[in-house]
This record gives sequence, C-alpha cells and structure tokens, in this order.
Amino acid sequence: MPNNSPKKPTPQLTKKHLARMQREQRWRRWLVIGTVVVVILVVGVILYGLVLQPYMQSQQAMATVDQYKVTTKLFQEHARFQRANLINQAERTYQFAQAFTDPSFQSSFASQLEQYKSELDPSTLGKQVLDGMVDDYIIQKEANKRGITVTDAELQTSFNDTFGYFPNGTPTTAPTLAVIPTSTLSPLQLTLTAPTPTTIVTATQTTTTTQTASPTLTFTPTVAIPTETATPTEVANPTATPIPTATPDKVEGLDAYKSTIKTFDTTYGVNETTFRNILDELLKAQLYRQRLQDSVLTELKLSRTQPEVWARHILVADEQTSKDIYDRLQKGENFCKLAAEYSTDTSNKDTCGDLGWFGKNKMVKEFEDAAFALKVGEISQPVKSQFGYHIIQSMGNEDRPLSDTDFQTLQQTQFQQWLDLQKKNYKIATRDDLIAQRAPSTPTWPTVLDDFITQAQQQQSLPQVQPTP
Repeated sequence: MPNNSPKKPTPQLTKKHLARMQREQRWRRWLVIGTVVVVILVVGVILYGLVLQPYMQSQQAMATVDQYKVTTKLFQEHARFQRANLINQAERTYQFAQAFTDPSFQSSFASQLEQYKSELDPSTLGKQVLDGMVDDYIIQKEANKRGITVTDAELQTSFNDTFGYFPNGTPTTAPTLAVIPTSTLSPLQLTLTAPTPTTIVTATQTTTTTQTASPTLTFTPTVAIPTETATPTEVANPTATPIPTATPDKVEGLDAYKSTIKTFDTTYGVNETTFRNILDELLKAQLYRQRLQDSVLTELKLSRTQPEVWARHILVADEQTSKDIYDRLQKGENFCKLAAEYSTDTSNKDTCGDLGWFGKNKMVKEFEDAAFALKVGEISQPVKSQFGYHIIQSMGNEDRPLSDTDFQTLQQTQFQQWLDLQKKNYKIATRDDLIAQRAPSTPTWPTVLDDFITQAQQQQSLPQVQPTP
C-alpha cells in the first residue's frame, strides 16, 4: 500500500542562521587554536624551567680571561670537590681526636674543626675557587710562554704520589739541615742584657705561610700527635705530593685511591669520573705553578739574608704612663724591672719585654718603623699602635740568614707579586655577584662534628679536678 502521507518540508536556513553558524565555527576554531597555543606555552615553560634554563645557566660564564671562559658548571664542580675535600679532612681529624680524652686536646681539635667549617662558607669558598681557576689559567699561559709544559707521564706520577703508589719503587729523601740564624753579641749588647739576661727568640719561629689561590689537596691527612707538654698542632694544608716517610706497599696505594673514590662517591656525591678529572686539573695546575715559580725566582735571585732587628718593649694602655716610664728610663732605671712592673704584654713582660729578632712585615707598621729606625741601645719615645703605647729599645740590627720557613714565605710572596703584575696584561672579568647564589652548599657539614665541638667547649669550661697526691 503506497504511502501517501505528505513529506515534511525541509527548513530553509536564513542568512541570519548561516551567519550564526559561521560565527560558532570560527569561535570553535579559535578556541582549539588558543588551547593548543596555551598547551605549547605551558610545555615550553616547563621544558625551559627543567631543562633549558639549567643548561643555559650552566654554560654562563662565572669568569673570563681574554677568550677563556670558566662556566658555571665547571665552577660548581670545582667548588663541590673542594667542599668534599675539606669535609673529608675534618672527618679524619674528628676520627683522630677520638684517641684523646684530655679536655685541652679536645678543645684544640674542636678549634681545628671550627676552622674547617668557616672555610665552607659558600661565598668564601666560591671566591677562593674562582680566583684560583683564573690564576691557574694565567699561570699555564705564562708557563707555556717560557716553554714549560707538563706531560701526561708527569701528571700520572704526581697522581701516584698523592696516594702513596710507587710502581717504580719508593723514593728516598736525604735529610736537610735547617738554617738557624745566630749572632755574636757585641760588648754593647752584652751590656744591655746584663745583669738580667733575656731569652733570645731566634728567627726559627713558626710563620704561617700565605695560602695560594690554587687549593691544596689532602686525601690522607696527618695530624701531629700531641705530647704531654704541647697541644695538638694542626697540619696546615699538606701539598698534594707528600714525601713518604715509609715504604708503602703498591697494593696499599691503589687501595687508598679506591677507598677515597668510594668515600667521595657515596658520601659526598662526587663520582669517579668527576673526581679524576678535577684532581688531574688541580695536580696539573700545581705542577705548572711550581715550575713557573722556580723559573721566575731564578730570575729574581732572592737573597737568603734580610735586615732584622732585635728589640724589646714595654707596652702600656695610656700615653701618660708611657711618658712617665720613658722619663724613668732616661734617668737610668732598669728596663727589665719596669717591663715586669708595667708592661701589659704578658708574653714577654717577665723576660725584659724581649721580642727577639724579626724582619720586615712581622710587626704592625708603627712599631716596625720605630724599631728599624733605632740605633743599638737607643730607646724610643712612646709609639702608639692599635695595641697601646710602646717604649722600644733596640738590642741589635744586622743582616741575618732567613730560616727555611721564612725563605719559602718570601719566595711565595715575591712570586705572587710577579703574578699580579702579569695579570694586568689579561682582560679578566669575574661575576662576584653570582658567587653566593651559585656556589654549592653540598655536601653538607656533618652534625656529628658540631656535637663534638660543643661537647669539647663545654668540657673545657668545666673546672678541672686536681689529682690527689
């Protein structure tokens, strides 16, 4: 049966409807495009924050020397390595300290640990590392100009020496005689010291050597063993090539390297590849520095002697007292007696105020200028310094041979002055403003060391019980 029902008429779209549909399509299209753009931007920001920004920052220069660039990445690796090395030394010092229970010894070790901790300040350590990297580059450039090179074989030897590994046999060292300056007293000097002789301090006193910008390496540090009459002596930054005092076994040398690698990797987060690369760079820098220094010092021909004075003094706090003492000395009163009665310098007041022999740059400027200007036996007018008022008497004035320690200090000082002059020939720029921000704060200082420091300080402050006879 045919379907005779009428068909529904097809609706006719008006221009208004068509325009509306077109607008909706455009809106949907723009919405899709906008969503895609937002997604791309979000992904880009995340990618930049997680990948690109750290990479770009790692390649940013912390320092430039002419065309050479110290990148942030390289700077951070060296700074982290140096932090690990300092903490490693501190932990070894702590382990050594466990063998001593005397409060004075414990306090000395605690002071040493506090020194290590202060050196870990990111700004201080970062500045030292960055300046050292700049100096190392310039030193190598200057050394190359003189035909000085470091071969791979020499670098390997230095590396072996660091860990006491001697595949060709243990080197032996001949004993050396230290230079101990002495003087023959003149009749005038004998008169000045009589009838109460003073203890003459020779020029063999311990002098702190100025630290160079290139960090020293210590992976098997030694600490002086305290005696009954002395406090522990800190070994100040042994060099990376220690002189062996015993015949180490070859296997022990390799084991020391493996042990160090394990400690730096698992404890401090410095893997073997990074460790070896940075260690090689530092060892090479030390070799270049030493050879360049030897070359420069040969040209400078430094004298082994220097002018020194032997002086004694009376130190007081106020000017009027110093003038009164000076007047009494001019009237012939005994210098030793007045020093014992009035001097506030407790280190020598009971030995006639004797300061022994000393050269330039050992005393504050005002005191040094006055002491070197005096004739033997002459007494100065009161001299004001940051410590108070000094009445100085010259006991001797002559050229004296330098001790080994003082001569080494002089050599390093002269070489550093020479290096500073050469640096003026280079275009150097450092981002000191970024050091504190980018210097690593890891590895962190172990809390057990802080606990030891606190405990040692508390024990030192407790009253000591005297043993019953």
